[in-house]
Amino acid sequence: AWLISTAAVILQLLVFTLYLEGAQLDFQDRNNAWVYFWRCPPDSDGCKEETNVTPHGWIVTSLLLFAKLGPDLWNGLKLVCASSAAPYKKGSWHRFRFRCLSCGVVLIGVTTFAVWVTVKFNHATARTDLDLILNAVVLFFLCEVDEDVFRFVAVVRPLWVESLMKQVEAYGNEEMSLVSDSGMEEDSSLMDGRASQHGNGNEEDGGNLMDEFSEANMRTIKGLVKNLIDEETKRIVSKE
Repeated sequence: AWLISTAAVILQLLVFTLYLEGAQLDFQDRNNAWVYFWRCPPDSDGCKEETNVTPHGWIVTSLLLFAKLGPDLWNGLKLVCASSAAPYKKGSWHRFRFRCLSCGVVLIGVTTFAVWVTVKFNHATARTDLDLILNAVVLFFLCEVDEDVFRFVAVVRPLWVESLMKQVEAYGNEEMSLVSDSGMEEDSSLMDGRASQHGNGNEEDGGNLMDEFSEANMRTIKGLVKNLIDEETKRIVSKE
């Protein structure tokens, strides 16, 4: 599975590289697709640029790029974040982090490279707004090579692909349960800490109340003893 995925990514990069080489300004290269927009008529002293590309066309192309490649870029960022936020698990923890990090970096790299090739190729060959959109659509098709390879393998070896998907789903559920358990442990530790702080506060308050209560009782007892002594003294004096 990793070998097939790597081959699909390499195929995408090779095709994008061909487009990038065709967009280079090299008049000696016959495979160069660069379109020279400037025309210098022999009956005129000046030259003019023959292109109908407008900012409106670039805006539409940018929106198409964002709508098509935005999810891939976002998923790559989430994989990179998952590699750093994965809870520790003895044995497969480093392998899980490596898989998330490598897949996220590859996904972000291929997506960014596709955007750059699209902009570069359009800048070199597009003469109208329609050319911008058509070139972008062709490159969008190349971005789906990995999905086409997956569908081809699913047709050739459906049972193998089904077993792999079940393993991936089970592994993902296991990791999600670990994340949930770690989150619950953190929440419980925070609650225990707050409860202990609250309990310590109650104990301190209770201790202060007991101290105040003891002092008040001692003052009351001393007052009662003093009154008893005074009454007894008066009684003895009156008898004498």
